[in-house]
Amino acid sequence: MLDFLNTNITLSFSIAYALSQTLVLISLIASSISTSGYRRRRLICMLTDSMALTISYLILGSPGAAAANALCIVRYIVALLQEHYRFLDIPTIPTIFVVLHTVLGLATGNFIGGPIECAI
Repeated sequence: MLDFLNTNITLSFSIAYALSQTLVLISLIASSISTSGYRRRRLICMLTDSMALTISYLILGSPGAAAANALCIVRYIVALLQEHYRFLDIPTIPTIFVVLHTVLGLATGNFIGGPIECAI
């Protein structure tokens, strides 16, 4: 019975890893396409890249990296909406995202100093 459970765990991990690697390949393709073309096309490719990486990180069990990429998704959506809604085209938007990324990095331990709990 224990051997059967071990086989199931190994198989499910292999499937998750293969799915994660497929999403990373999609991310790589989207990232390479985003280097040229119109602004909207580049943003859509970068959005696809961040979505694929977010799902991949969630599958592999890295919520900190998934949260950072989810914030990138929001940033790319705001950039896409700036074409239609001019009130989003203000200079404080990039500053807000820099602050949010910094706070997220400190909170999840993605900086050299580690998480905030270790510093206190």
